[in-house]
Amino acid sequence: MLIIGCRTGEQILSEMVTYCVRRQGSRKTWIMYACNLSYEQLVGYLSMTEEGNYLDLNEEGFYIPTGKGELLHRSNALIFRLSITGRERDPYNSSKLRKKVKAVVSSLKSVKIPRSGRMHILKRKRRVRHDIIGGILNNCIPGRAKTQVMYQNNLSFAQVNKYLDDLKKTNLLEVGKAELQKKERKIYITTDKGRLFVETYKLQSRLLITGGDEDPFTDPELTEKIETALSPMLSFEIPEDAYAIPFEELEEELSRQNRDELLDLLKSL
Repeated sequence: MLIIGCRTGEQILSEMVTYCVRRQGSRKTWIMYACNLSYEQLVGYLSMTEEGNYLDLNEEGFYIPTGKGELLHRSNALIFRLSITGRERDPYNSSKLRKKVKAVVSSLKSVKIPRSGRMHILKRKRRVRHDIIGGILNNCIPGRAKTQVMYQNNLSFAQVNKYLDDLKKTNLLEVGKAELQKKERKIYITTDKGRLFVETYKLQSRLLITGGDEDPFTDPELTEKIETALSPMLSFEIPEDAYAIPFEELEEELSRQNRDELLDLLKSL
């Protein structure tokens, strides 16, 4: 997973799982150095990956991603792709892909989690960017005015302007009009692509709060069903003119990643 700024526990956990997915298994020390962790941190997070059913330790001493771990990697990858694509050539906003997007949204909505399979192995202390984006897009499904978005997501005026501008550039939101308080006002509406972000974000959140013996994501039929739904969204390369954010800006924001590594990652997703 690409990490922007200071990492949260969830980001570190996801980064470890993604590293093991991309290497098809990894030893403990490789994970420690690749994810820039102390030994004490490594031991704690590896315990979480086993408790949450993301990685299994095999007889050769390699941590191998489970079906659930693969899903966590894919949900992270899709959220990243949805966040950086935009403009006219945005593949996720094309008429060709729109029906598939709706089918994926419908499939992800059908995933239910019994309370017995819930557990909180990580305590969230603060919101990160994709948490705020997920909240805004979820609020804007019926259409919201700017002030409603600002107050419902606990943002400042400067923050809400920046987020709304970014979400329009990435085709996650569109602008419409509606009558509010007897006046016609501009509202922000979540697009089909935005709904895909919301459902993928919810899937990621579910993957991060489940674990133990009754974890529903240990069911091979369920993981295969979700994997089949997500595959069409990750099986193509993104055209170079379909990025909403120039590579130069991405280079400034992404820690421990250079242009070549970013290109390789995008091609491998």
